[in-house]
Formats: sequence, C-alpha cells, structure tokens
Amino acid sequence: HRFARALQTGQLLNKSSLEKLWTDYAGANYGYGFSVEQGPEGKVVGHGGGFPGLNSNLDIFLDKGFIVAVMSNYDNGASPLAGRIKQMVGSLDEQKR
Repeated sequence: HRFARALQTGQLLNKSSLEKLWTDYAGANYGYGFSVEQGPEGKVVGHGGGFPGLNSNLDIFLDKGFIVAVMSNYDNGASPLAGRIKQMVGSLDEQKR
C-alpha cells in the first residue's frame, strides 16, 4: 500500500516517469513494467507474477482510488482473486444507482 501511494504521490518517480510506466504502448496493455487496463473500473495499472510456490498481484485503481495487493503461497493463487476483486470494483458505481 505504501509503495503504491508513494508512486501515485510522486515520492518515488517524477510525473514524466510515471506517465511512461502507466502509458499503454502499441496497444499491448503494458507500459514500462506495469500492466495498463481501461475498463468499467476505470484505469488500472499494476504488476503480477510468481515463482513456484508463490504468486502475487498489485492493482492500482487510478480513477477509483483503490489499491489491491493479493499475495498467495501457492502457484497462481493471487491472479484469480485479483480478477474477481477487479470485477467487484468495476461494479461499485452500478450498485449506487
């Protein structure tokens, strides 16, 4: 959480560098080290990965103000949960109507 907040507030990188991280180049849904997605949940940037026995995912919901970090101590455990959370965040505005 502190890492994501520090990124967003310019404590780690300047605005120009952040734009490079969070810009989708050539329609690849990827910036300089971060995935970049636009959907019902707004603009979401993040990174995920793993190694045998562990898996993690970080999503920063730039338009909604949420940060979601999911960590798992088994292969591919974080990705499905992070995807479900992303769907839930995307439906938040719909629930208010």
